[in-house]
Amino acid sequence: LGRHEEAEPLERERLQVSRIALGSEHPDTLFALSNYATTLHKLGRYEEAEPLMRECLELKRKALGPESPETLKTLGSYAVTLMDLGRTGEAEPLAKERLEISRESLGPEHPCTL
Repeated sequence: LGRHEEAEPLERERLQVSRIALGSEHPDTLFALSNYATTLHKLGRYEEAEPLMRECLELKRKALGPESPETLKTLGSYAVTLMDLGRTGEAEPLAKERLEISRESLGPEHPCTL
């Protein structure tokens, strides 16, 4: 609903609790990590969001595989975060990777590919 300022401390706490209770690679923790990084990004706090988004991508690749739609969404989000930081040289290959994997594994009509 666009209330990111209010959501940020709640998302941070949820992530901390989930890491302790479930571990870093648990699907609920990955979801919490992704949500927190996304909230920081939406608040324009790109410097804070970037390492969390990178961590989330690495963990999702390991836990879910590189072809998972969830991993691909995070790959795209990470690329956007890098672009917003002015790091287009790093972002462009990731965006291309996301598109290639999406086309190959999910097909050209899948929402992750479009």
